Amino acid sequence: MRQSVAQCALFMVAFFCMVAAALANVTIDPPAGWKSVDFPSSSQVTYQGAWGEPSPAGDYRQNINLVKTTLPADVTLDAYVDLNMKQLKQLDSTILFTLNERSKCGADTMQHVKYLMTVDNGSGQKHLALEQLWVLDGATFYAGTYARLATQAEVPAASQALMTLCSHLAAAAN
Repeated sequence: MRQSVAQCALFMVAFFCMVAAALANVTIDPPAGWKSVDFPSSSQVTYQGAWGEPSPAGDYRQNINLVKTTLPADVTLDAYVDLNMKQLKQLDSTILFTLNERSKCGADTMQHVKYLMTVDNGSGQKHLALEQLWVLDGATFYAGTYARLATQAEVPAASQALMTLCSHLAAAAN
């Protein structure tokens, strides 16, 4: 049975709306008790969510966040990883990578990095320990980040929360 062009067009619009809605809900599951915090989005990067530890010790709240951005279709994960690494080294020439590995994230491939770097936020230098997942899903790039001071103990639940990005991407794909 042949469908009309209008019926096909209506189906395609509905299909793309469902896909867009599913991808809009890609997130990470924060650790229990972590509070939602505001991070500013820009025209290039959209924050999907950001959370901070409920009772920070000292003046720095450990946090996790997820951003997404759309890249040109011809950009590969390798090219984006190379660009990110170069930019990080420009920010801090003494940056120390403690983990840099490639693995699967649902149907996608991710780059999992951990590093120590020093940043100056205008009120003094901070020595940070960061963990990130970089995932390219089609032309959409996701970066999940867990940030803490290098002197703060790692919260394993925060690190594990980053990995929930993969299950959300897999669910959005189905």
